[in-house]
Parts: sequence; C-alpha cells; structure tokens
Amino acid sequence: MARDMVFIFSSLFFLLVRPAVSDRFCPSGLFLPDGNARVIVIFSHESAYAIDVQNKLMITQTFSVVDIFDAGASLPSSTYLQKYHAALVFGSNFASAALGTVLANYWDFGGGVVIAFDANQGSSLQGRISIDYILMNGTSSWDFSNESLGMIFEPMSPLLLNVTTLRAATALYSLGGIVNQGVVVASWSNGRPLVVQRVR
Repeated sequence: MARDMVFIFSSLFFLLVRPAVSDRFCPSGLFLPDGNARVIVIFSHESAYAIDVQNKLMITQTFSVVDIFDAGASLPSSTYLQKYHAALVFGSNFASAALGTVLANYWDFGGGVVIAFDANQGSSLQGRISIDYILMNGTSSWDFSNESLGMIFEPMSPLLLNVTTLRAATALYSLGGIVNQGVVVASWSNGRPLVVQRVR
C-alpha cells in the first residue's frame, strides 16, 4: 500500500522529499524510470523561496519537471494538477479557500501531496483537505527551537533513504496531535513529529 499524503514539519522539507535516484521513487509513492517524475511546487510566499526549492529538487536529477505555481495569486484547477505525480505545498496566504478541496480531489485521484509546516497552521489550508486529510491538528499551537533529526520510526521509508543527519537552527514544529490515520515516520530530537504519512 502506497503512503503518499505526507506532512513535513521543517523549513528544510526539500531535503526529506528528495527521492533516491537508484530506487526511482517519487513523492507520490510511484516508482518511475529515473528522471521521469513530474512535480509541482505550490506556494504563497515570495517566488524566490519557490525557485530555491525548485532548483534543489531539480539537482536530484530524479524529476523531469519541477514547476512552480503561485497559489497566493490564483487557484490551480484539478485538471491542471493531473499532469503531475505529486504536489509540494507551502505558504499560508492562499488566494482561495478552495485550494484545500482541489488538493483533496487531486489526492483522491492518485496524486501525491506533500504539505509543509506553515500550510498546515490555523486556517492556511481550508476546504476538504483540512477535514479529511490533515494529519496533525493544525489549529494547535506551534513552537520552534534548534533541533536535529531524532528517531526514525520507519527506517525503510524512501522519504528518508540516505538521510542520516538533519539540523535546523529554527525548526518549526506543531504541538498538535496526530489525526486522520497519520503515521509518524520520523521525529525531531525533541520528540515532536517531523514527517507524518497517511496510508492511501
């Protein structure tokens, strides 16, 4: 069973969704020929942040396409997202509350969804995804501190393949609980969840 609804609570989330080229893994849980995964980065921050993530994902040489979409300006359609294997979402000021429903529909039809910390906070992502698929209680408070990689609970997870160290001077993490059948893959050194997945 593929696990491909992924929530990553880190400002360095790109490091953890990096696929392993040798295993042909893409964030959606699909195994594809090397370099054939198509992903989209959906953001609502300054475009420079999205371009930085785009460049880092392309460096892995696992993706044939890494596009960016400014959801702070407009709403992607479900049809538009269908040409991608996975979507990576970050930001907190989305142009439409319907983005959460679009992402839920995209996941229902087989797309992979990776949601970074800030997109899961408060009312950032609304619609059906916030009810049925959010894996941590985003309405709870959050905190930040200097943290490193803690326990890896699923050592065979492709999300963490070859990841042995991770440190963030300002690691953001939710103080909320796991919901909607979320499975903690790895934690920060303080025990708070770092990567949470859902079984499709």
